[in-house]
Amino acid sequence: MVIADVQRIELKMHQYAREYMGSIESMRSRIDRLSVRTCFATHGKNMGFRGMYSPSLALKYIVGNAIPGKLLKKEPLKFSGHYFYAFDECDRIIYAKKYPESNEPAWATFEEFIFYRGGEQISIVFIGQAQAPRYVTLCEHQQELPILYAQFSLEAEIELYSLEIEQYEYSQQILSGIHWWHILKKRGKYEGVSEDSKISFDEHGRAIISDNIQSPISMPMSN
Repeated sequence: MVIADVQRIELKMHQYAREYMGSIESMRSRIDRLSVRTCFATHGKNMGFRGMYSPSLALKYIVGNAIPGKLLKKEPLKFSGHYFYAFDECDRIIYAKKYPESNEPAWATFEEFIFYRGGEQISIVFIGQAQAPRYVTLCEHQQELPILYAQFSLEAEIELYSLEIEQYEYSQQILSGIHWWHILKKRGKYEGVSEDSKISFDEHGRAIISDNIQSPISMPMSN
């Protein structure tokens, strides 16, 4: 990945943040209109704000302590420690809500509103009672395969942003590699670390990760 790629993705995230960042109440009304199916799931472990439906393949294959939760057949008696999901008439996920564990504060609630445009899936994420969003995410697809996932942090000081980017490689339409960048935009340059991992699958479909190489990132921003 070169500086132009990072800037393209950052610009797109800013654009979607402005475009889809309506009031949280209008977003909830949209979910009420479009939702045709809902379900609950348990948290599992370290599955982020969308849980088992996260588009991050790094979370699925590389993060060693991430364990998916389980779908429930009916609504739980208590929402704490669970995810709630809503789907549209095309069975696409359009909403995810992560309720905090019983020992966590109420502000640890995450709400994610999910949109679709061509081969892209975009989401806006809120935390607690905040009226301003905390994250924007983007998933790009080609030929129905995910080729990129990015997560942009909006809680940033002026001229300091956090951006995670995952790019995926395939061999005969089977995932073969993940390139993962953790980037800060700070003091006139992009800084952070990158990880390159090769992936293969055994006869049981279990992923085998190799060549997990980490490298520092330091790229001056062009004018």
